[in-house]
Amino acid sequence: ARELVEAGAQALASRPEEILRLVEGGVPPLSFLATERLVLRPTVAEDLPAIEAFWRDEEANRLDHGSSDPGTWQPENIQRLRVILRKRPSRTMWTLLMPPELRVIGYLRLRRQNFLTGHATLGVRLGREWWGRGYAAEALRRLCAYLTQSRSIRVLELEVLADNTRALRAYEKAGFSLVGKRRRDGFDWCSLRWHERK
Repeated sequence: ARELVEAGAQALASRPEEILRLVEGGVPPLSFLATERLVLRPTVAEDLPAIEAFWRDEEANRLDHGSSDPGTWQPENIQRLRVILRKRPSRTMWTLLMPPELRVIGYLRLRRQNFLTGHATLGVRLGREWWGRGYAAEALRRLCAYLTQSRSIRVLELEVLADNTRALRAYEKAGFSLVGKRRRDGFDWCSLRWHERK
């Protein structure tokens, strides 16, 4: 998959029937990113069933924002996103795919971008069975480098609950540094920052 992406592939298929779907539906222009073990591509509507399962994971939600509630990912928001993604791939979400089956294992999301300051914030979610294997750090390193090269982004930020030590280690491996802590909604949060490398 990495060789195909580096050679300029705009579509990848893991099974023959996917080729037919790509031909019948037309291949949307996609920009793939590759790491040693993963492929990242803009999120498309077909990714939503797997991603929705990640949003409904109560343990992951508690670790992400201190509540088992999926937060903003309510059914009406998911349906709205589905409608948007049927028209075009996302410009702010990248799905993490595991070759060779191209299984959806998570996503990265550009949440806010300030074009004047060059700052943006990221959201990360990985399926629970993929935790602790270094995939989040690997994907973040690649996406952060891509965003600073292709967009006017110089600084990327993440927030994580202070007691989510696994996530803190993963983000540190990806090149994020702790820049501060604050209390919000009854929880202690760590602010992490990734700077463009010169």
